[in-house]
Amino acid sequence: MKESCLKLTRILLVIFNVIFVVIGSGLCGAAIYVVLAEPPFSKEVPAIAKYVCIGLHGCLGLAGLLGVCTAVWPKKCMLASFVPIMIATYASHLALAASLIVNSALVKETIGESFDTWQRNYQYSNDGNAGLMDILHKRFYCCGGQSYRDYRGAAGGDTLQIPWSCCNSEKLGPTECEPKPYSLPFELAYDR
Repeated sequence: MKESCLKLTRILLVIFNVIFVVIGSGLCGAAIYVVLAEPPFSKEVPAIAKYVCIGLHGCLGLAGLLGVCTAVWPKKCMLASFVPIMIATYASHLALAASLIVNSALVKETIGESFDTWQRNYQYSNDGNAGLMDILHKRFYCCGGQSYRDYRGAAGGDTLQIPWSCCNSEKLGPTECEPKPYSLPFELAYDR
């Protein structure tokens, strides 16, 4: 009975630590991508946040790898290094979450300003900014930050340029969209 419980514990430790390795490596890789490739939204993310993300998730992946090794080859020195690294990683993540909660108003304002900037700079082409906004519209079934009227003057002028990804959404109501964005004077724009 004791041996089967020990085997089950090792199997669970391996499974959970493999999950930590995958999550840590994936998020660390995404942060490295943001630093190196500089996608359109990269300018909106503070530099320190990128490197903190790389460090935290790199440690999480390393701790997960050390946990897998500890479960497969149980040694006291591995266990003695695994436990403090996991505690430090969890404490760091908790501290980050607490600081985001405490500064939630600032975080919300910063994200809102970034979103407004993306909307103002929306170009009706295949550049990264337009692609990012189109993905957000489709994924969250929305159009703009408050409504589709947020795109006023995005392409210049006093017309409402509605992106293709907003067409036939619930916020707009029924529309007749063509493959390219169309213009509506503000007096004729549909309001809900």
